[in-house]
Amino acid sequence: MARQRKDKLQLLAKDGDDIAVISSLMQDAILYPGDVMWHPQDQQFVMVVNRFCWEEQSPASQTKSRIHAAFRVDYVRAVKKRGFEKFGDLDYLNLLALELLQIRAKQILLLNFSSGRAIRLEIEKVTVILQDLGESWPAKNRPFHQNA
Repeated sequence: MARQRKDKLQLLAKDGDDIAVISSLMQDAILYPGDVMWHPQDQQFVMVVNRFCWEEQSPASQTKSRIHAAFRVDYVRAVKKRGFEKFGDLDYLNLLALELLQIRAKQILLLNFSSGRAIRLEIEKVTVILQDLGESWPAKNRPFHQNA
């Protein structure tokens, strides 16, 4: 059963601090490889994800929900993938974190997934949009992370 949310996220990241916020909201997003698209002619990278609504969490909260969201990166010059060699279209990806890196003269947005998979975006400048789509629905579980 879908439920009406008061505030859907619509965020724009322009620097590393903004990326850290979006990373925390995208942690544990689930997606399929077919939901990842790069449009080189438009210099855009797009993913449609099923993200856990971390912004609803508090020590007293029992709410667990997920929502579809669009994640778009503009000014993308190149895309490289690691760990996708033996990956089927029906296998899903679990996003762990986003990292903004400066490597030599290049800006890199690194999307780290579970099982050592990653997508590396070489970007001209930081322009990332996260926007919720549709209504949220109850999640069966809250994602759990063991302390390292």
